[in-house]
Amino acid sequence: MKRARSPYRLPIDPAMPLFTRCHHRIKFTLIVCLSAVLCGCAAYEWGRPAELAARSIFIAPVGNETELPQVAALLNAALREAFLEHGGYTLAPSRARADAVVEITLRDLERAPRARLPTDTVRAASYDLSVSAAVSVTKGGEAHRFRVAADTVSYLSPSLPDAEYQGLPRLAQDLAQRIRDNAIYRW
Repeated sequence: MKRARSPYRLPIDPAMPLFTRCHHRIKFTLIVCLSAVLCGCAAYEWGRPAELAARSIFIAPVGNETELPQVAALLNAALREAFLEHGGYTLAPSRARADAVVEITLRDLERAPRARLPTDTVRAASYDLSVSAAVSVTKGGEAHRFRVAADTVSYLSPSLPDAEYQGLPRLAQDLAQRIRDNAIYRW
């Protein structure tokens, strides 16, 4: 028994160009993909990107009012790295040579028990460690002040000081990125 030919189907002729021989669904898919690529490129703007509000930044030594002295040095290093990673910024050696000045004072450090051991309900197995900082960003004589906070979890390995020491680099990096993002937003 012979199948009836569909009136919508074109006969295939080997002499026809490939695009004409393709099935209608393939043609439609190619047209949709091509238009999506062209529409995606439509928002591209030629030329240089917008100018940065400040090119050189002086990061003052971090003030520390918490009970962890090593967090200030870690935050200072992480903050310098965060601004350099962002691109377009250079670190100025002094306030006089900088377009903007960033001053930070670490204010509050809190430890809160997160989980307890099943055998010991008094001693915690992990702590939430959070720190907040008061930040002042000065550019062109205009100062913007804001507060930033970050937190991390410290798992008690052998002791609390060891666990805090291991968690402080993560905490400093998170706080530095938040300070950088807020400072750039306020310029």
